[in-house]
Amino acid sequence: MSLSPIRSTVNAGIAVFKKILEVFDGGFSLTITGFNTSSDWASEITLDEGSLLLIDEEARTATPVKTALCGATGTATTVYVASGHHFQVGNYLGYGGTGARISTITASATLGLDVIVTSTGAFFISSAGDVFWNAAAIGATGTALITPNALSLYPVKIETGATVAAVRRGTAYKKRIQNHTTALVADLPATIQLSNSY
Repeated sequence: MSLSPIRSTVNAGIAVFKKILEVFDGGFSLTITGFNTSSDWASEITLDEGSLLLIDEEARTATPVKTALCGATGTATTVYVASGHHFQVGNYLGYGGTGARISTITASATLGLDVIVTSTGAFFISSAGDVFWNAAAIGATGTALITPNALSLYPVKIETGATVAAVRRGTAYKKRIQNHTTALVADLPATIQLSNSY
């Protein structure tokens, strides 16, 4: 009896990386504090390929950066963002150099977006395509809570014990990595290049 191998293919999706030259040795424990986690595969919550990470080589940890894409014009205290973000009530939402505390997050059936209302702090009015980020505190300083230094190599399920691989050297498509601002990616090491190509 002989075995006949069968070749199968899968849709890998749109490429995030143009070229990968080097990945960090080993994997890193994914820091999931402040993130919703997956209870099973049916309710899978993932961190996408090309997500912004803060890698600590000594502690062997990877801390994700939270961002959200604005989907519609809001107000100074109410914003509309695409679903799939990782923000939670109590986080500080950053926009335009200002940080504001999140009071509520609800889904809008009519818009197909999440509605985030801030209880402390206020923004200039945002519009579709703007990017919100996780601020460190309330106020005009609006510094980012986490400064990324790497990009995730693969998508990973967010759950207890999850590990992630990260790119040390390479080129990624700027418009295909996690939603970001210019300031957020400014501190990525020079070994990670962002291409404006599609």
